[in-house]
Amino acid sequence: MLSNQNSKNSAAITSIIDKLQKREIVESKELFSTLLMDIVALDVRQAFPELARILKNSKTTQISQAIADVFVNLKAKETIPDLVNILSHDNPLARTAAARILGDLDAKEAIPELSKILIDSKNFDAQQMVAETLTKLGTKDALAELSKLFRSGRMYDEFKAAAEAIIKLRGEEAVGELMDLLKDKNLYVCRSAPFIIGELGNKKALPELIELLKDHDACVRRQAAETLGNMADRKMIPELLKLLKDEDSNTCIAAIEALGKLGAKEAGTEIVKLLDDEYNEIRETALNNLGKVEAKEAIPKVMAIANGDNERLRALASMALIELGEREFFSRKHVADIRLILKNALVDPTLKERAMNALKALGLDR
Repeated sequence: MLSNQNSKNSAAITSIIDKLQKREIVESKELFSTLLMDIVALDVRQAFPELARILKNSKTTQISQAIADVFVNLKAKETIPDLVNILSHDNPLARTAAARILGDLDAKEAIPELSKILIDSKNFDAQQMVAETLTKLGTKDALAELSKLFRSGRMYDEFKAAAEAIIKLRGEEAVGELMDLLKDKNLYVCRSAPFIIGELGNKKALPELIELLKDHDACVRRQAAETLGNMADRKMIPELLKLLKDEDSNTCIAAIEALGKLGAKEAGTEIVKLLDDEYNEIRETALNNLGKVEAKEAIPKVMAIANGDNERLRALASMALIELGEREFFSRKHVADIRLILKNALVDPTLKERAMNALKALGLDR
């Protein structure tokens, strides 16, 4: 009887593996689902190589997720080498599934290979999946590799994924490492750091950020100001106000924008003064943020700029007036100035959106 049962099982396993090689079965939702249930029920581990092949070439989320469920359900650690290879494959569905499986299998033995992909791969999506997997594994080795990614200076999203991973792994202890990025010699790292820290909203960094506002390096002061703006903590307004008088124009601009993001009404008077600054960029930034800080006292001066000789400043002033609630002032010339913003291909999307909103407020958006 036992011999007959073994023979039946062997035949069933052979049949399952044969069916996995038939495209019409794999592409049939019902047939493939039934086949996978049989693999789980019979614990057909001999089918794993074939499933890994199908996963690598999967074209639907349904197939990749179904195979992932099988591997996790059966604790398929023997598939780890195949899964690590899939992480470097050009199939995004397969990469996502492989990363999820490795994390769920607690595949710490895969860390050396995962780390190599994280640092050496030129495929951003693969790197991001690896970063998430290393986060799940939560080991010191994983942390070390994630830290290296900060210095690779390739892509912002890649940076952010590593930052999130480090914070999950180390919590408060990660603050110092993140703050070091603001002083990094790699220009990309230095410029990306404020947005990473700000978006992650790490309030533990506030004391160090305040100190960096006084740094001798203007680049560091500027990045610290941007970070504070992204973190949306109104307690920082007094410190940012001091930077409006900074000798470095870019630091002053960063402070204006940060105060605008914070909706700092108390900054209105000082920002209005900057409408007379010698640098056009500072004047433009001041105009762009008057509405955010509700500086209605600026209206007379802004009207004068809207009637001036500088075409770009006229357009920005016209939009600022609308954002300050002024509707009676407008002539065809002011509307034409705003429309020029929409026609300029080099204008950033945020400015174009403001222009469209300004025209909409005047009932001229059609």
